[in-house]
Amino acid sequence: MKTWASCVVGCLLGGLLLAGCGRELIDKDYAKKMKQERAPEADLVAPTEPEPIGPMRSWTPAKAGEKPLTGALMEVKENTVWIKLQNGHLTGIPLTKLSPEDQNYARAASR
Repeated sequence: MKTWASCVVGCLLGGLLLAGCGRELIDKDYAKKMKQERAPEADLVAPTEPEPIGPMRSWTPAKAGEKPLTGALMEVKENTVWIKLQNGHLTGIPLTKLSPEDQNYARAASR
């Protein structure tokens, strides 16, 4: 017959194991196995950032009175213009939110 205390201890230990707290107790060679399966560091290649399609320029919003953006065209994908801003952040702007001149520029540059 189980006592109340043994049930509580069993539940706590079971919960810790389910949460991963006992992983090192269950599989002592886990870290070693993962290290062996990992590719050697010399074979790893750092991802390269794509080059901008166009130079840094001012992008005018379609609505009058909105602040223009300065950035380089990176890509036009699914009616979204992707611009790398001067601060290095990448932002997506719907094509329709840009002035007609900027829309034409983005379409022509992305071909």
